[in-house]
Amino acid sequence: MVTYLPWEEMIAFYHHYKIADYPQITMARDTKFFFPVFFKVRNLPSIFVYDKKGNFKKSFEGDVKPETILAEL
Repeated sequence: MVTYLPWEEMIAFYHHYKIADYPQITMARDTKFFFPVFFKVRNLPSIFVYDKKGNFKKSFEGDVKPETILAEL
């Protein structure tokens, strides 16, 4: 998970949704807005799915139903 939001908001989200319970999720702040430019993100939220070897599988942009994402996982 990458956000440009302030540290306090990111940490509040982290604790509220218990992200620590999901070791496969990494959170980071992008204070220079590098991530969307580098990865050509056009919409938020954007979700990128990778396999266990780190190979890109599929991207989802904008509003996507959880069932659609789960089907890809």
